[in-house]
Amino acid sequence: EGGRAAAVFCSRKYLSEVTYLRRENAQAVLGTVKGLRAPLEALRMVEDSQGKQTTGLYCVVGSEARFKPVEVLYTGDTFLLAASAAPEDRESLVLRPGDEVIVQANNLYDRKVVTQGGQNSQSG
Repeated sequence: EGGRAAAVFCSRKYLSEVTYLRRENAQAVLGTVKGLRAPLEALRMVEDSQGKQTTGLYCVVGSEARFKPVEVLYTGDTFLLAASAAPEDRESLVLRPGDEVIVQANNLYDRKVVTQGGQNSQSG
């Protein structure tokens, strides 16, 4: 009523700590987003031979960096939530939970050989 609502909560905390919350402003969350969380600085934009730009993340697959296209669902201050945007016929490019995302790198490209410490095993 009038922008106000009553809520009932149960607590196992000491009563005096809970009573401080009698008049508290709150915000109701009316939706959720599901995706894979990654550092914001890991997000890359690559351009194909036709000039089309694709957003994605580079992940370590075996000993190579592989570009995996993503759809950014949500962006926070330091992170993003993403869903895989790989074509159905390119199963190897699907972003999955547990993928090792490359956050920082120089001269990064698809299929570049990388090592565990992040050092390139090829010169250049």
